[in-house]
Amino acid sequence: MSKEELVSGCSFAYKSLEPENVPNPDTKNVPNVPNDGISERQKLILNLLKNDGNMTAAKIAEECDVSEKTIKRNIAELKSLKLISRKCSTHGKWVVLDKWLR
Repeated sequence: MSKEELVSGCSFAYKSLEPENVPNPDTKNVPNVPNDGISERQKLILNLLKNDGNMTAAKIAEECDVSEKTIKRNIAELKSLKLISRKCSTHGKWVVLDKWLR
């Protein structure tokens, strides 16, 4: 690969990362939760879990177009904020706590 081809490929990659080229997640139907530092992705996660409490981290990651590890960090934060909980400790259904959905 020539130097020119390499530079051209890099500029294409950087251009694809510019904000206008990155898709925004659909947050139209996101529940009305307090804005205590909740990110748009976390609002989207809340919406997904409200609609289907059986979603896995892998499925949520696919929907949000991020890694499963990122989703697990977001879920941990939502749990610590007491916005979500699990009916059973490990494999139960996710529950979005109603007191936060006013």
